[in-house]
Amino acid sequence: MLTDLALCQHRLGQDALARQTNLEAVARASEPATRLSDPRFARVRRHAYFNMSELEAMPAPDEPNAQPAIEREVQCWSLPAEPGCGQTLHACAASRVVGSRSYSASATVLRVARSAEAAHFEPWEIDIGPDFSRLGAPAGELPVELGPESWLDFEDGFSEEELTASCEWQCEDSPAVAEEVSKCQSNPKLSSAARDRCSETVCARAERAPWAAVAAEQHDSDACYQYAKTVDGEYGCSVLYANACTGLVGLLCSGRAGGERKTLTRVEEYRFESAPAASASL
Repeated sequence: MLTDLALCQHRLGQDALARQTNLEAVARASEPATRLSDPRFARVRRHAYFNMSELEAMPAPDEPNAQPAIEREVQCWSLPAEPGCGQTLHACAASRVVGSRSYSASATVLRVARSAEAAHFEPWEIDIGPDFSRLGAPAGELPVELGPESWLDFEDGFSEEELTASCEWQCEDSPAVAEEVSKCQSNPKLSSAARDRCSETVCARAERAPWAAVAAEQHDSDACYQYAKTVDGEYGCSVLYANACTGLVGLLCSGRAGGERKTLTRVEEYRFESAPAASASL
């Protein structure tokens, strides 16, 4: 099988040759067109896509530098044409960061379509939040069908972080300490100078020998820090194959949900239907 040959070539350090062999495997598993809906040949293509993900990345000079930003203008380009196909698919990308004082998530979303018009979108359309559960599910036997004027959206990159600014226990912000300071300042047995030092005195006691209410707040602070360590999900998909003639798009998606150490990988395949031929004028 060609995919096995490509794997051997890769192990021998012949990545350029392995890439060509994988492309040939995809081409043979795509023609004639009846093979596009045959699960046996779909498996061959997925094997070839996975093989290509193991090879050194090919440079893509037409692709813009897709670095996450708070929000940026959409950047669009044409995907490189596959050998033997004079047509190209189109892609657009935009990035956003969303969050609050305690949470931040950034994502770069790509949209692929047959036409430049269908590929374009506005930055505010980005839906940040990949479906991590998909990574653990088996890929479908056949490519996911897409209409000729439809599009394919996926996260090129996603990361999230629970910010710890709100986790830190501080004496100045402690309700338990504030209650004790209020009692101290209203204590008639204390001198005026002692009452003026109540905040300093109570804070020192809270840090030296925290009472139950302070200990509960500090416990919540520790729990907050522990939870923050679990909100660190990462996700991303890359285009391995995009052929405008057959409509096939192969993706490799990988990532892990927050708190998970194991990275999961999934090969996905999509197929854009051919655009209907224009009717001949009478």
